[in-house]
Amino acid sequence: SSYWSRSVSCNPAAIDAELARLAPHVRRVWAVRPDRMDSVPRGVRAVPLGSRDFWTVAARAKYLVNNVNFSDRLVKRPGQIHLQTHHGTPLKRMGLDQREYPISTSMNFADLL
Repeated sequence: SSYWSRSVSCNPAAIDAELARLAPHVRRVWAVRPDRMDSVPRGVRAVPLGSRDFWTVAARAKYLVNNVNFSDRLVKRPGQIHLQTHHGTPLKRMGLDQREYPISTSMNFADLL
């Protein structure tokens, strides 16, 4: 998904398009908000974020691709690969680099590891 399941865009969309070209046998699924279901490319399964279908797909998928953080409720199973492509510029502070900022006192950095 892209941007907290708001759109089919950015790096995940580019990966999806290339995957469709190079490995058309791979089943592709986009998790999107219910009001964005029509943005999913034709021939690709769409599941509403947070739905029973979403959790089933997320539990069974070999690869999960996102350009923002995954939900804390999404637990990576053994052998599963979470690909976080990030969005925007690489010139920003993320994760453990944020420890020096006052707002970081409310963050749980152990969850990032």
